[in-house]
Amino acid sequence: MKTEHADLARTGRRGPDRDRISGEARYLLNNDEGYRWLVREAQVAAVSLDAGTTLARVADAARFAAGFHTGRFADGSIENLALHIGASLMDRRPAPFSSAKPSGRRRVLQFASHLARIGGHTRMLQNWIKYDPDSCHTVVVSSQGGRDVPASFIDAVSENGGHLEFLPEEAGLIEKSLRLRQLAREHADLVILHHDSSDVVPTVAFALDDLPPVAVLNHADFLFWLGSSVADFTINLRQSAADRRRQVPVEALLPVPLAESERHLSREKAREILGIPDNQVALLSIARAMKFLPSGGQNFVATAGRILDRDPRAHLYLVGARREDIRPGLGADPHERIHFVGPLDDPSAWRAAADIYLESFPFGSSTALLESTLFSLPVVRAYDSPCRLLVTDDDAIKEVVSSPVNEQGYIEQAVALIADADRRAAEGHALAARIRQQNMGPAWKRQLDEIYRLAEKTRHHPRRIAPTTLVISEEDIRLSNWMLRDQRGLPSLSGSGLDGNFLLHRIRTAREAGRYDIARRCAWKILTEKPLLPAAWRQLAASCAGR
Repeated sequence: MKTEHADLARTGRRGPDRDRISGEARYLLNNDEGYRWLVREAQVAAVSLDAGTTLARVADAARFAAGFHTGRFADGSIENLALHIGASLMDRRPAPFSSAKPSGRRRVLQFASHLARIGGHTRMLQNWIKYDPDSCHTVVVSSQGGRDVPASFIDAVSENGGHLEFLPEEAGLIEKSLRLRQLAREHADLVILHHDSSDVVPTVAFALDDLPPVAVLNHADFLFWLGSSVADFTINLRQSAADRRRQVPVEALLPVPLAESERHLSREKAREILGIPDNQVALLSIARAMKFLPSGGQNFVATAGRILDRDPRAHLYLVGARREDIRPGLGADPHERIHFVGPLDDPSAWRAAADIYLESFPFGSSTALLESTLFSLPVVRAYDSPCRLLVTDDDAIKEVVSSPVNEQGYIEQAVALIADADRRAAEGHALAARIRQQNMGPAWKRQLDEIYRLAEKTRHHPRRIAPTTLVISEEDIRLSNWMLRDQRGLPSLSGSGLDGNFLLHRIRTAREAGRYDIARRCAWKILTEKPLLPAAWRQLAASCAGR
């Protein structure tokens, strides 16, 4: 595949006729087209408009690239614009960066775009702070938007003796960047970025070299993100995230820090609370609803139904998903013994009550799986993911549990665990012991200390990164195809050669890129064949309204 499209990958032009390109590759090519339009808009703004507008357009392009994979993971074409703005900003400098430590402790500034109430990233940062009393942690948040912060996170920062600061919501990108720069000068020996993919604030803030070293925590390792130009090194959470075309010269590894649940329930007590009979074999999966949506021939809910058909004692509980969130994309009603629990702040009771953990696919939830292993649950890992970065493949997991090669293997692993309680206990305890060894306690702290030693010998060095063009590899094609998971629904239009799903995707990406003319033309193409199709009329109306 890479050879066939070498000319297109090199030039960014169409190259071979689209008819010769597989249906899946067409989506990637379409994404590239929309992205390059947004890049041009940002470049025009850099020449003729103000810095704030330019940064907003850089963010728009990065947001598009993260939401619709474009065969890139970083790109100097947009990032260098933000870097240049940051380097030219005049800021009030209280003093040059100093490594003095008044408290005698290392000073770590943790920057996040937002802190989520539900999800693994906020808990990961909370555990880092909790396990690192030798450092004083300042947490700076750029765009919380009034969302609640978990009380446990606030407590962790307070108990550490650190500080939590929210940048003003009403402030512009430049004002936020200058404030972050000032805080780094005053309160940091090391800056760790946990930012969203399209957040330009860190790139602007750290565009000067008289600042502490900066590391990007690569929590979105399957997505495009900004920040490579100011990152002195990346911190990967697993080996497979290394060397992802990020243009960051140095990489380090730090497993996800985990903590034991503060809610200690026995299996019996948890089942009594949740109303689960003692003789039931309870299967559990925890993820946001979008991670269960079918894609590329994989349908987690349908596969789970086949597992349940093999043993009447088995029930599956989906925490994080409501039935109405995923039912439209399933194609059939879920199995009667699949129970949709919905989002929960604390799913520990369900973990305590469960017998087996099933990893969701095509998109896994790594932190949820790792936390579930601490309850000594055996795990069935996802099979044949479109991209290994979409599922759990941490080293400790791979050492204990093999990944099924196909759907049938996934089913057979689950059925074998349902049938054998002794096997469940043995595999669950072995996995829990290995995860505790790597992701908790002294072993994890030693790996964190390696990160700090690297930072101590690193000087901050912002630099321009190379512009990148579309890369068409099998993994890039599959990753772009997975991102279509919530865009299915239009049929192939018989006799016309038109693919409704592709046209729907083209409309959506055109609208995201501001190309409403293209969106309108695609909607009209559908309507010439299916004039009574409501979805096409909705898309046409939205495109005509310019939204």
